[in-house]
Amino acid sequence: MKLLPLCCALVFTAAKSPGAGGVPIDDPVVGQKLARELRSIQPTENAEFSGTLKISKPNSPEKILPLRMKVTVLPGGWKSVYEARLPNGSTESLTISHATNQAPRCELHHGDAVDAMTETNMTATFAGSDLTMLDL
Repeated sequence: MKLLPLCCALVFTAAKSPGAGGVPIDDPVVGQKLARELRSIQPTENAEFSGTLKISKPNSPEKILPLRMKVTVLPGGWKSVYEARLPNGSTESLTISHATNQAPRCELHHGDAVDAMTETNMTATFAGSDLTMLDL
């Protein structure tokens, strides 16, 4: 559960404004430094979360999908797995593998079919939502 305080700290840090004693939000040097710091953070223990994914689109009924997220710490990195149960009963999962000094590797699983993400396929969406690999 050490991820929750980390997430809260990130939100509150990002919410600071120059008038509140924070750093300027349009400073590219400060932005690059913050990005490096965020990329260097790694989970220290395994974690599991569950909830719902609500998908709203114009002129369509809202979809509410059960969602599970699992973080597994591995030697030299970690793996995050997001799994959604689709209305037809099948599952779709997104696995993101992180390794030290390497770009994350993403795989999108539609049932038994695997779609390994590459630079040419970063716009594939997860579970019928608007979430793409470009959003991560």
